[in-house]
Amino acid sequence: MSLEFDGWEDIQNTIENLGDIGKKINTTAFKNSLKEGLKIVQEKAPKAKDGSTNGAEKLRVGKIKRYKSGSIWGGIGIDKTNWEATKHLYFHHYGYEHYKNGKRITPYTGWMDEATKASEAVVLGSLEKNVLEELDKILK
Repeated sequence: MSLEFDGWEDIQNTIENLGDIGKKINTTAFKNSLKEGLKIVQEKAPKAKDGSTNGAEKLRVGKIKRYKSGSIWGGIGIDKTNWEATKHLYFHHYGYEHYKNGKRITPYTGWMDEATKASEAVVLGSLEKNVLEELDKILK
């Protein structure tokens, strides 16, 4: 998911002027914002009808990566650390052939895309709020 919003360049310039402290602000605020989005993705994940564990609680915010260009990247969902507990959610997203009868199973196809779009506004709002709060703490 790629996000952009107005005014970010001014905030980013202030953060860059703070040096290493600014980098920490960006990373911390970004991770906290992704955690807000994670809650929505977990709510939208397919649920088991019998009440058994469904793996949604095992979805996670992945490692945050910072690039030399100043860009930050992070993901929500499934990665190698939680694959075994969440792989069924991956297969539900794309659909799969049932192992017993060979029928194509597709009732939840695209659920992760829908969950990502639903969480986008929350992540953006939270990111702006978190970065500004961290800046206020430092600049006071």
